[in-house]
Amino acid sequence: MEGPQGPRREDHGTAPCHRMTVTRHHESKCPACEHPINAAGTIDAKDTYVAEPGDITVCYGCACVLVYADDMSVRLPTTKELVETPPEQQAEITDLQKKIKLLIDLFPKGPSEPPS
Repeated sequence: MEGPQGPRREDHGTAPCHRMTVTRHHESKCPACEHPINAAGTIDAKDTYVAEPGDITVCYGCACVLVYADDMSVRLPTTKELVETPPEQQAEITDLQKKIKLLIDLFPKGPSEPPS
């Protein structure tokens, strides 16, 4: 099925957004801050990869690095998982963490609260 941004991926629980592909999944909580997590997005709008167990993600509530478990809930990564993360991916994660922390500083009460 075609959508305005190309093929729709509803059968996989994904949808192309304005700037990235988003995978929706059941809600779980970040083990570090309890921020609700119910979706995963790609950095590149052309990337159609669907999140799956074992993938690394970053919490938008606290910028903590997390891993998707078999049931797509999130958990803290093991030391082995962190050490085995390729350097290019580590750089992307660090960059994303910096951006999230900047947003947290700008909007300490959440995105609906205007900056002070």
